[in-house]
Amino acid sequence: MSSSNEVPISIEDIAYGFMASQALFAALELGLFDAIHNSKEKPTVKDIQKALKIDAPRLQTLLTALTSTKLIHRDNNGRYTLHSSTTSFLVRSSKHFYGDYLRLQVGRQFYTHMADLGKTVSTGTGPTYETWFNNAKEARQYTLAQHNGSMATARQLLKKVNCDVGCVA
Repeated sequence: MSSSNEVPISIEDIAYGFMASQALFAALELGLFDAIHNSKEKPTVKDIQKALKIDAPRLQTLLTALTSTKLIHRDNNGRYTLHSSTTSFLVRSSKHFYGDYLRLQVGRQFYTHMADLGKTVSTGTGPTYETWFNNAKEARQYTLAQHNGSMATARQLLKKVNCDVGCVA
C-alpha cells in the first residue's frame, strides 16, 4: 500500500549508489585528491597520471565518476579542481581530513561485511566485533579508522564548546 503524500524516490540511485562510494574509496586509495590539491596549476588527466605514476586509461573513467559526484570539477579545458568539501575532508594534509576512516573502515571493512546482509538478516548470524578483533590486522585497521573519524568529530565538538581553561583547538 502506498501513502498519498509520498515523495519521489529513485530506485536506480539506491541500486547504483555503491558505484559513487567505490569511486570515492578508489580515489582515496590512489591519493588522487592529494595529487589534484598539490598540483601547482589545475591539472589535466595527463598531469594526474604523472603525479600518481599511473599509465592506465581507466583513470579518466574514475575522474568522470568523481566529477559526476561533484567531489571534483572539470573545466572546459579538461583541467580539474576539488570541491571545497573535498579539500577540507579528503586531502590528507587538511586538519579536517577523515579520508582514512572512509577508506579503511567504510571502504574495506563495512563494505565487505555488508555483502552478506541478506544472509545475516535471514539467519541471525554474521560477523561480530569479537570475530573482527580476533584478526590483528582487522583490529588495527578498525582502530586506525576510528581514531581518524573521531579526530574529525572532536574538532567539530571543540568549535561548539566554550573552553575557559585547557582547551586546545
